[in-house]
Amino acid sequence: MTILNENDVEHATLDWLAQLGYERAYGPDLAPEGRAQERDSFGQVYLYGRLRDAARRVNRDVDGDLIGEAIKRLERAESQSLVDENARVHKLLTEGVPVEYRAADGSVRTTSVWLIDFDTPANNDWLAVNQFTITDGGKSRRPDVLVFVNGLPLGLIELKNLAAEAATLKKAHTKIANYRTDIPSVFTANAVTV
Repeated sequence: MTILNENDVEHATLDWLAQLGYERAYGPDLAPEGRAQERDSFGQVYLYGRLRDAARRVNRDVDGDLIGEAIKRLERAESQSLVDENARVHKLLTEGVPVEYRAADGSVRTTSVWLIDFDTPANNDWLAVNQFTITDGGKSRRPDVLVFVNGLPLGLIELKNLAAEAATLKKAHTKIANYRTDIPSVFTANAVTV
Protein backbone atom coordinates (compact mmCIF):
# COMPACT_ATOMS: atom_id res chain seq x y z
CA MET A 1 0.00 0.00 0.00
CA THR A 2 1.41 3.38 -1.04
CA ILE A 3 1.08 6.16 1.51
CA LEU A 4 0.73 9.61 0.02
CA ASN A 5 2.12 12.72 1.59
CA GLU A 6 1.60 16.38 0.74
CA ASN A 7 4.82 16.43 -1.29
CA ASP A 8 3.35 13.72 -3.56
CA VAL A 9 0.20 15.79 -4.04
CA GLU A 10 2.33 18.84 -4.84
CA HIS A 11 4.33 17.00 -7.49
CA ALA A 12 1.16 15.48 -8.98
CA THR A 13 -0.23 19.03 -9.28
CA LEU A 14 2.94 20.19 -11.02
CA ASP A 15 2.82 17.18 -13.35
CA TRP A 16 -0.79 17.99 -14.25
CA LEU A 17 0.10 21.65 -14.94
CA ALA A 18 3.08 20.52 -17.05
CA GLN A 19 0.70 18.40 -19.14
CA LEU A 20 -1.27 21.60 -19.77
CA GLY A 21 1.89 23.29 -21.07
CA TYR A 22 3.30 24.97 -17.98
CA GLU A 23 7.03 25.01 -17.35
CA ARG A 24 7.85 23.70 -13.88
CA ALA A 25 10.26 25.25 -11.40
CA TYR A 26 11.31 24.71 -7.84
CA GLY A 27 11.04 27.91 -5.77
CA PRO A 28 14.53 27.79 -4.22
CA ASP A 29 16.03 27.66 -7.74
CA LEU A 30 14.39 31.04 -8.51
CA ALA A 31 15.50 32.59 -5.21
CA PRO A 32 18.16 35.30 -5.04
CA GLU A 33 20.86 32.72 -4.29
CA GLY A 34 19.27 29.96 -6.39
CA ARG A 35 20.46 28.46 -9.67
CA ALA A 36 18.19 30.56 -11.91
CA GLN A 37 18.26 33.69 -9.71
CA GLU A 38 15.07 35.15 -11.15
CA ARG A 39 14.49 37.28 -8.06
CA ASP A 40 16.54 39.98 -6.36
CA SER A 41 14.92 39.39 -2.98
CA PHE A 42 12.33 37.20 -1.27
CA GLY A 43 10.05 40.25 -1.15
CA GLN A 44 9.87 40.30 -4.94
CA VAL A 45 6.79 38.39 -6.10
CA TYR A 46 6.92 39.31 -9.81
CA LEU A 47 9.48 37.58 -12.04
CA TYR A 48 10.58 40.73 -13.89
CA GLY A 49 12.77 39.10 -16.53
CA ARG A 50 9.87 36.93 -17.65
CA LEU A 51 7.47 39.89 -17.47
CA ARG A 52 9.70 42.13 -19.62
CA ASP A 53 10.41 39.37 -22.17
CA ALA A 54 6.72 38.53 -22.50
CA ALA A 55 5.71 42.20 -22.78
CA ARG A 56 8.22 42.63 -25.63
CA ARG A 57 6.76 39.59 -27.42
CA VAL A 58 3.20 40.78 -26.96
CA ASN A 59 3.90 44.43 -27.88
CA ARG A 60 6.35 44.10 -30.77
CA ASP A 61 5.76 47.67 -31.99
CA VAL A 62 6.09 49.33 -28.57
CA ASP A 63 9.32 50.94 -27.42
CA GLY A 64 11.09 49.19 -24.53
CA ASP A 65 10.91 52.36 -22.42
CA LEU A 66 7.12 52.32 -22.67
CA ILE A 67 7.08 48.69 -21.58
CA GLY A 68 9.19 49.71 -18.58
CA GLU A 69 6.72 52.50 -17.79
CA ALA A 70 3.83 50.05 -18.02
CA ILE A 71 5.53 47.72 -15.53
CA LYS A 72 6.18 50.65 -13.18
CA ARG A 73 2.51 51.61 -13.38
CA LEU A 74 1.50 48.03 -12.63
CA GLU A 75 3.66 48.11 -9.48
CA ARG A 76 2.61 51.57 -8.29
CA ALA A 77 -0.02 51.04 -5.61
CA GLU A 78 -2.88 53.50 -5.61
CA SER A 79 -4.61 52.18 -2.49
CA GLN A 80 -3.77 50.45 0.77
CA SER A 81 -6.73 48.12 0.25
CA LEU A 82 -5.69 44.71 -1.06
CA VAL A 83 -9.08 44.26 -2.72
CA ASP A 84 -8.85 47.64 -4.48
CA GLU A 85 -5.27 46.97 -5.58
CA ASN A 86 -6.25 43.58 -6.94
CA ALA A 87 -9.11 45.19 -8.91
CA ARG A 88 -6.74 47.89 -10.25
CA VAL A 89 -4.15 45.34 -11.39
CA HIS A 90 -6.86 43.12 -12.88
CA LYS A 91 -8.11 46.07 -14.95
CA LEU A 92 -4.58 46.85 -16.19
CA LEU A 93 -4.02 43.21 -17.15
CA THR A 94 -7.35 42.79 -18.93
CA GLU A 95 -7.67 46.24 -20.55
CA GLY A 96 -4.01 47.07 -21.16
CA VAL A 97 -1.78 49.49 -19.28
CA PRO A 98 -2.20 53.04 -20.63
CA VAL A 99 1.11 54.87 -21.00
CA GLU A 100 1.78 58.32 -22.39
CA TYR A 101 4.51 59.10 -24.89
CA ARG A 102 5.58 62.02 -27.05
CA ALA A 103 4.92 61.42 -30.75
CA ALA A 104 7.29 62.53 -33.54
CA ASP A 105 5.16 65.66 -34.08
CA GLY A 106 5.64 66.63 -30.41
CA SER A 107 2.12 65.80 -29.30
CA VAL A 108 1.44 63.68 -26.23
CA ARG A 109 -0.33 60.43 -27.01
CA THR A 110 -1.45 57.39 -25.05
CA THR A 111 -1.04 53.77 -26.02
CA SER A 112 -1.94 50.55 -24.26
CA VAL A 113 0.77 48.09 -23.30
CA TRP A 114 -0.45 44.53 -22.92
CA LEU A 115 1.21 42.34 -20.31
CA ILE A 116 -0.77 39.21 -21.25
CA ASP A 117 -1.60 38.06 -24.76
CA PHE A 118 -5.24 37.01 -24.65
CA ASP A 119 -5.43 36.54 -28.44
CA THR A 120 -2.42 34.21 -28.79
CA PRO A 121 -1.93 32.31 -25.52
CA ALA A 122 1.25 30.66 -26.88
CA ASN A 123 2.94 34.10 -26.68
CA ASN A 124 2.66 33.94 -22.90
CA ASP A 125 5.13 32.44 -20.44
CA TRP A 126 3.37 29.75 -18.36
CA LEU A 127 5.13 28.70 -15.16
CA ALA A 128 4.14 26.63 -12.12
CA VAL A 129 6.42 26.93 -9.10
CA ASN A 130 6.37 24.96 -5.89
CA GLN A 131 7.82 26.15 -2.59
CA PHE A 132 8.24 29.81 -3.63
CA THR A 133 9.26 31.67 -0.46
CA ILE A 134 7.86 35.18 -0.03
CA THR A 135 8.88 37.64 2.67
CA ASP A 136 6.55 40.55 3.32
CA GLY A 137 6.56 42.81 6.37
CA GLY A 138 9.10 40.61 8.13
CA LYS A 139 7.09 37.40 7.72
CA SER A 140 8.10 34.58 5.38
CA ARG A 141 5.64 32.11 3.90
CA ARG A 142 5.92 29.46 1.21
CA PRO A 143 2.73 28.62 -0.69
CA ASP A 144 2.56 25.08 -2.09
CA VAL A 145 2.20 26.10 -5.76
CA LEU A 146 2.13 29.49 -7.46
CA VAL A 147 0.98 29.74 -11.05
CA PHE A 148 2.67 32.51 -13.03
CA VAL A 149 1.65 33.95 -16.37
CA ASN A 150 4.37 36.17 -17.83
CA GLY A 151 6.07 36.40 -14.44
CA LEU A 152 2.89 37.49 -12.63
CA PRO A 153 1.60 35.24 -9.83
CA LEU A 154 -2.00 34.86 -10.98
CA GLY A 155 -2.82 31.63 -9.14
CA LEU A 156 -2.10 30.27 -5.68
CA ILE A 157 -2.77 26.62 -4.87
CA GLU A 158 -2.77 25.35 -1.29
CA LEU A 159 -2.68 21.57 -1.19
CA LYS A 160 -3.71 19.09 1.44
CA ASN A 161 -3.27 15.34 1.45
CA LEU A 162 -6.70 13.70 1.58
CA ALA A 163 -5.13 10.61 3.15
CA ALA A 164 -4.10 12.62 6.22
CA GLU A 165 -6.87 12.95 8.80
CA ALA A 166 -5.59 16.29 10.06
CA ALA A 167 -5.57 17.82 6.56
CA THR A 168 -8.96 19.48 6.29
CA LEU A 169 -10.50 22.01 3.95
CA LYS A 170 -10.86 24.32 6.94
CA LYS A 171 -7.09 24.12 7.62
CA ALA A 172 -6.35 24.92 3.98
CA HIS A 173 -8.73 27.89 4.09
CA THR A 174 -7.11 29.12 7.32
CA LYS A 175 -3.66 28.85 5.74
CA ILE A 176 -4.77 30.94 2.75
CA ALA A 177 -6.26 33.52 5.13
CA ASN A 178 -2.88 33.62 6.91
CA TYR A 179 -1.16 34.19 3.57
CA ARG A 180 -3.46 37.16 2.90
CA THR A 181 -2.40 38.65 6.23
CA ASP A 182 1.29 37.71 6.16
CA ILE A 183 2.20 38.01 2.44
CA PRO A 184 -0.43 40.30 0.90
CA SER A 185 1.88 41.23 -2.00
CA VAL A 186 1.28 37.83 -3.64
CA PHE A 187 -2.43 38.66 -3.91
CA THR A 188 -2.08 41.96 -5.79
CA ALA A 189 -2.14 40.23 -9.20
CA ASN A 190 -3.90 37.07 -8.00
CA ALA A 191 -6.82 35.95 -10.14
CA VAL A 192 -7.57 32.60 -8.49
CA THR A 193 -6.84 30.87 -5.21
CA VAL A 194 -7.48 27.15 -4.88
